[in-house]
Amino acid sequence: MKWVLVGIVVLAVAVDLISGITGGSLTLIAGLALFGASERLFSADTAHWPFTIGGVLLVVVALGLRAQRITVSKEARKQAEQTALVFGIVAASSMLLYGLSSDLVADKLGLADASRDHFQVAWEVLAGIAVLVGVIPMVVVDRALAMHPILLPIGAQRRAIEAGLTAALGIAAVMPINYLAAVHKWSYDYAYFKVTDPGTSTLALVRGLSDPIEVDLFFDPGSDVAESIRPYFDKLEQEAGGRLEIHYVDQAVEPKLSEDLKIRENGYIAFRQGDAIEKFKVGTDMDKAKRELKKLDENVQKNLLKIARGPRNTYMLVGHGEASSKEKDDPLHKLNVFKQVLESQNYKVKNLGVVEGSAEQVPDDAGIVVVAGPEKALAPEEVASLVAYLQKGGRMLVMTEPGEEPLTELLAAMGLSRGDGVLANLKYFMPQTRGIADRANIVSQRFGTHDVTTTLSKNSSQLYVLMPTAAPLVEIKPPPAGVKDTTLIRSMDGTWADVDGDREQGAAEKSDSYNLAFAATGAINAPAPADGSPAPTEWRAVVLGDVSTFSDPVLDVSVGNQQLLVDSLRWLIGDEDLAGNTENEEDVKVEHTNDQDVAWFWGTIVVIPLIVLGVGVLATISRGRSR
Repeated sequence: MKWVLVGIVVLAVAVDLISGITGGSLTLIAGLALFGASERLFSADTAHWPFTIGGVLLVVVALGLRAQRITVSKEARKQAEQTALVFGIVAASSMLLYGLSSDLVADKLGLADASRDHFQVAWEVLAGIAVLVGVIPMVVVDRALAMHPILLPIGAQRRAIEAGLTAALGIAAVMPINYLAAVHKWSYDYAYFKVTDPGTSTLALVRGLSDPIEVDLFFDPGSDVAESIRPYFDKLEQEAGGRLEIHYVDQAVEPKLSEDLKIRENGYIAFRQGDAIEKFKVGTDMDKAKRELKKLDENVQKNLLKIARGPRNTYMLVGHGEASSKEKDDPLHKLNVFKQVLESQNYKVKNLGVVEGSAEQVPDDAGIVVVAGPEKALAPEEVASLVAYLQKGGRMLVMTEPGEEPLTELLAAMGLSRGDGVLANLKYFMPQTRGIADRANIVSQRFGTHDVTTTLSKNSSQLYVLMPTAAPLVEIKPPPAGVKDTTLIRSMDGTWADVDGDREQGAAEKSDSYNLAFAATGAINAPAPADGSPAPTEWRAVVLGDVSTFSDPVLDVSVGNQQLLVDSLRWLIGDEDLAGNTENEEDVKVEHTNDQDVAWFWGTIVVIPLIVLGVGVLATISRGRSR
């Protein structure tokens, strides 16, 4: 891609120098494009500096060509050339403005978090405006000069400047508006609103109901909201085979039922089975209800799970510097959204530390135990209790972290070990800082064959899993007796384990496809539980090489990571029949991988302008023929 860009730049400069028509405009535009591509697309590569410097030099050469034309031009044309030079300098100043948005300047000013983001984006917007206000009028003035090669008519320069500035400022106005809209979260939805259909996971849940559940929808007769959700609940009722009874009721007409369910107004949806009652509010005004209706499937599934499956406990290991929902210093170790997802799947989240008995025995009511990237070593007694819990049929989610506690003994019981270094890739990563560190923000669409990754595999062209600072996972050969490991996710080709931490691929750092996540199972011989329920036949574990896979900033932007988390929990607890998607039409922040960033750059910088130019040329030719 870099050399394609260089070829285009060389061609533009050659045309500029040979034709002598544009007075350096093509060279200046080529220099700005080379500078912008180097800083925006190739900044993660230390070799991008020659391209940045080359872009600056081309801009300087372009301004020199313009100055040279001024010296040989006659008075009327000289004034126009001088005006074009001024606009060229304005365009060139965009490089300085962009430089003010750099991490170096922000660090010197001591900026952090939101203030840092606002500062940097503001300068980037100003740089973009400077490009538009400089380049477009300069090109329009050049066009006026080319149309009048001998004598520039009176007023032609003024009209060219007015036209160029009008177009530039009109386009530039979009940039600060877009920035303000993003900062202040302005949004307007002019699309026709339609309640989503039930997701495959919700459909699987209602098909598997063992006992009937009654659903009461409290709405006025003829309610727009009730009519909009009727097809959704009709489909659920049809799929449930008589085990889901749907009733539309008016709160004022059914005072006894309303009192029993503690519902005082219409707009609620209630689920009941015996004494178990769950409910949530949608609202009765369609405009206000749209936000809740966009996540209707998610809320229905959450409440059905509470009724049908009952509460279960998840224990989070604590006391060793683990990632947690209360983390304040490192966003990639904050697991608040992770906790919310657990609660949405009807898990009660509890701590498991020495005080709670982690060195003695995992509580009998533990549905899942989570080990979230401990920084310090676990006591031998804790490791022993965790392994004992696992081998009695336990379920465990283990996330390790490069440079932290390797969990050697615990992972060995699962037939695994953690490799060295942080995985990095030159192509498949998520740009964040536009620096070399981004190479560790690897993404993957390479999924194994397993219940955990069924939905991801089916949607691998749209979904990816983002794993910042991931460590490779390695299978122990031969594995412990009775243990089976299945690869869930592998890194994309060209990944290397960055052992020395420089984010550069050294001679000894081999490119390969590394294991990022595993599902592990093992046979057990456990007595039947005292309550008469069937004894587990195997233990289960999901192991990840990166605790930040389920951190707040990652779950906020990656639907693939959200799907991986939910399906991992379902498989661990034995609800793999519920694996599938949950429909949710809420807006999700758009993030592009490095490859997608390149596509967007070329689309907006080259493809769209060429389309606009082509339309303009055709219109001009057509107008000329009609005269």
